[in-house]
Amino acid sequence: MQSPCAGTRSIDEILDIAVGRRVSVEVSKSERDVKPSPRATDGPIAFFDGIGTAHSLPLVAGLDAAASRAGFRRHWTTAIEPPAVADRPSSGPLSCEWTPTRGFYAEFCESGTFAPFAYRAAWRRAARRARDEGAVLFCDLAVEQLLASRGLPVRAGLPGVWVVHQVPAPPDTRPLALRVKLTVANPRRWRRQLRTVRARSILRRLAASGGRFVVHTPAAQDRLARIVPGDLIRTARWPIISAAAPPELATDAPDDLVAVFPGECREGKGLDVLLQALPAMEGLAILDLPSVVTGGAQALVARAADPRIRMGTTWLTNDDYQQHLRSAALAVLPYRAAATANAGISASLLDILAVGLPAVITRPIAGGLPEGYGGAVVVEPDSAPALAAGMATAIANVDELRRCARTQGPAFVRAQHTYEQYLETIIEAGSR
Repeated sequence: MQSPCAGTRSIDEILDIAVGRRVSVEVSKSERDVKPSPRATDGPIAFFDGIGTAHSLPLVAGLDAAASRAGFRRHWTTAIEPPAVADRPSSGPLSCEWTPTRGFYAEFCESGTFAPFAYRAAWRRAARRARDEGAVLFCDLAVEQLLASRGLPVRAGLPGVWVVHQVPAPPDTRPLALRVKLTVANPRRWRRQLRTVRARSILRRLAASGGRFVVHTPAAQDRLARIVPGDLIRTARWPIISAAAPPELATDAPDDLVAVFPGECREGKGLDVLLQALPAMEGLAILDLPSVVTGGAQALVARAADPRIRMGTTWLTNDDYQQHLRSAALAVLPYRAAATANAGISASLLDILAVGLPAVITRPIAGGLPEGYGGAVVVEPDSAPALAAGMATAIANVDELRRCARTQGPAFVRAQHTYEQYLETIIEAGSR
């Protein structure tokens, strides 16, 4: 057998081979022999959600309702806390809680940090339970956590569909001398590179064991196709509404002009740029920041000390979140230039389109707008003056922006971003 170092293999290729051999022992022979997926209608669908973040809150409920309306039986494993667990003491040993009426299973890390071995163990228990319940399809709604986990072998034991939100970087094809120079200049690059290589290797093993993948943009599909065979990948628009019950539209402009920052407000999404631009935003009565969750983001807001800021420090229920959107005159999404480097999507942008709320957004996420959309002002990222100028333009033209947003946004979302469509893609992927 040829040595991994033979010929002109790159560092990435050598690491891929080394880590791939290590990961390959984590997938049993029975996994490689998994047969093509049967129709999901032959039995229940097992959904696994190990994130439990703001993205999961509406997704779990929406996808479960869509599957129920379509007549599917479901088995859920999720990190979202069921109501029965809400009164659990915050101290004491970590425990597992089971809510039979919903089929939700919750396991939490008391410190709030990612625990790679505990996560892998919870994942394996979920897969075992899915097999025991006779599920014909196992869908992991966020494979990124699994890629970062550690522990015993990854064995679903039944047809799997893996939803990929953030596609790992494909192998680096730049000249070897340049990559070595970059690594020497930044020693931490090795650690990131090893994590990325391991993630790629696990994705390849999942593909080899019969898995299928769902991504959310054509760019993500192209990127993932450089890691696993392209015919195993399906693209599904990120779902944010139910076709059976679309959200109410935003209200007419309130007496005071309110701008809302949807989703989690943090530095990586441009919170710092927004706060720098805020003093120059004339005509703005209130800046609504509904979810400033991290301590660092809260400190940024405190230092700004602008009396127009209205800040919330917890995750909101979906109903409360929608109320913040409907009560605003404008949305602002000041995302940084690197916001879509991993070929992801902005669910917050879709949220404002769904309710017909006009917006000021930065160019990195403008690709998520409908073609010819007239309900948004697009500005360059990472620039407080550009953002302030964009807000001035939006405030001066808010009535026209609102008219276009209401006409174009909700129709676009209803046509392409429903839970029903998302469920169809998952079932199609698992039934091939």
